[in-house]
Amino acid sequence: MKTKLLYTLQSSVGIAVSALCAIVFALVFSRTNWKLAAPFLFVVVLVLLASHFGAMVSVVGSILAAVIFSSMLFSPIHSMQVRDESERATLAWMILLSVSVSYLLFPSQSGKHGL
Repeated sequence: MKTKLLYTLQSSVGIAVSALCAIVFALVFSRTNWKLAAPFLFVVVLVLLASHFGAMVSVVGSILAAVIFSSMLFSPIHSMQVRDESERATLAWMILLSVSVSYLLFPSQSGKHGL
């Protein structure tokens, strides 16, 4: 029971860290011409978080990051709608890459805790 609670708490911390990092990335890259690079660079952050917190953090973190980037980085701002097709594709690639690389390099920790 304690291990399940600890695993859930650890995953929650990892998800919170990924959301905060996504907000920082969105704020930093919103002032540059490198907006399309932000999701690809964020894949590195998600994989690093997966190495510490497990691959599930990368799954949830990539979805949260896509929501954050769509509302804070890509136009129209403050909307989850992304007008530009290449920006939408970049978000999809971010999710695909972060989830697949995280599961390939750092399989789910749920097997370690008997969940």
